[in-house]
Parts: sequence; C-alpha cells; structure tokens
Amino acid sequence: MLDRKFIEKILTANGVDPSGPDEVIKSVLISAKWHQSDVDTAIMVLRENNETHEQRVDSFQKVFTSDDRLKPETISSLLGIHVDVPGKNGAPRKNDGYSTSGVFGILIFSLVFAVTFVLSAMWYLEMGPFLIQ
Repeated sequence: MLDRKFIEKILTANGVDPSGPDEVIKSVLISAKWHQSDVDTAIMVLRENNETHEQRVDSFQKVFTSDDRLKPETISSLLGIHVDVPGKNGAPRKNDGYSTSGVFGILIFSLVFAVTFVLSAMWYLEMGPFLIQ
C-alpha cells in the first residue's frame, strides 16, 4: 500500500501541493514513470479520510480479491524486471501437446500389445486356431 507521507514528499519535491487538483498530481506521477493504477491509488490515498480509512479498505479489497489477470507491464513494474509473456497476438507459444508421430507410436504399440495378449490367451486356453482335438 502506498504511504501518504511518501506521496506527499514526491509531490512537494516536484513543487506540487498535495491538496492541489488531481490533474496536476496525475501529471507529476505519470512523468515519474508511475503506472496508471498506481497513480489512481495514490490519488485515492491523498483524498481519503485519515480517521476512517474507508477508501484504503476498498482499494485493498480491489487489489487482493480481484479475478482480473495482470498485464505483463504490471508484472514487470512489480518485480522490477522485464517479463516477456507471449500472448494471443505475440510470439507463438510452444506446443505442449503430443506430436503426431508420438500419437501414432502409442497407437501402434497398443494395438500390437492387445493382439499379442489375445493370441496368447487363445493359445493358453486352446481356443480358436489353437484348438487341439
């Protein structure tokens, strides 16, 4: 969670009053390479009631109970490293399924095993072509 004092220090260092208009605060934070979601959270922290902390609880629940997927840019900013996540429009993903030759190999092995088992059972039980009279 962003600390109110930290945000106020950043704004005063850039010559902006923390109680100033939201547009000015947004422009300062965006020029400091903050993500839009962090800027929105910072403004929410600046505008909250210090006694009840109602908005802080709401933002906490939005962050930790959300079912939304994180974007690669958000992951990169949280981890501090570059994350390359291939998507639908990005680089092709590695095929995690079976190859065609693998499927045919398993099919042929299964068929040979089944035929061998049936013929062995017929020989052992003296049935079919192995009938001895």
